[in-house]
Amino acid sequence: MGISAGIERARVKQSSPLDVVAQNYSFDAENYEKSWAPVLRPHSHVLLERLPLVHVTRVLDAGAGVGTLLPDIQFRAPSATVFAVDCSAGMLALAPASFPRALMDLTRLGFASASFDVVIMAFMLFHIPDPLLGLRESRRILRQGGAAGTITWGGEPDFPAQRVFAEELDASGATPPDSVTFTNHEPVCSPERIESLFRAAGYDDIHTWTAPFNHQYQIDEFIDIRTKRGFTRRRFESLDEGPRAMFLDRVRRRFATFTLAEFIDHTALIYATGRRG
Repeated sequence: MGISAGIERARVKQSSPLDVVAQNYSFDAENYEKSWAPVLRPHSHVLLERLPLVHVTRVLDAGAGVGTLLPDIQFRAPSATVFAVDCSAGMLALAPASFPRALMDLTRLGFASASFDVVIMAFMLFHIPDPLLGLRESRRILRQGGAAGTITWGGEPDFPAQRVFAEELDASGATPPDSVTFTNHEPVCSPERIESLFRAAGYDDIHTWTAPFNHQYQIDEFIDIRTKRGFTRRRFESLDEGPRAMFLDRVRRRFATFTLAEFIDHTALIYATGRRG
């Protein structure tokens, strides 16, 4: 099926967790590409530097989204064919067309066993209801000695600007967050949990480490990202036009008293790599 046909399919009312993720990311795709992918990109470079990419021939970016990392992977793996897969047609349609792309469920990849040298799963495991299935599937398609790498979050962001934004959404009567979110950080929110999952999936030579996200938002950037993508967008857009305007006015009034330090997201990033023995 073509990418454009997949986008049409993604607009149909869905029911499974995978369909919800695909539909929401397709809806957010253009804003994700513009405002969020560039923020995540340098943190993904940290993972790429720890993976054996120089002499490999086949690399999979699993959960490639809009394909921001594909040229970076190709630069580090100059002899490789770099494949991109994602469950969201809208996201994948924005990925560079020079790379092979396919719509796939990351727990049921349509590739032969032992057919890749490296699998990259950056910022995606928390979207899989059972992340162990995704790690087992990534190991299945790796050749002996092949490597996989992941990045996950240490939880939802919790810093002053984020708390004020959530408080004002609650006060405005926005849809509750539990009904519009499509992530579950709990199984993958610490080095210990990620290592346990890698081990259960059959990986060897497992390494984990953490680093703070430490992204410094500007006021307009923060409001733009929170109102144009993710579950906060869905909460914001659940408000009628009048309440939206009042919400933004209250948020800006409270933010006017904040220092820049109160717009820093310190959420932990959890990195992990493992090899198929």
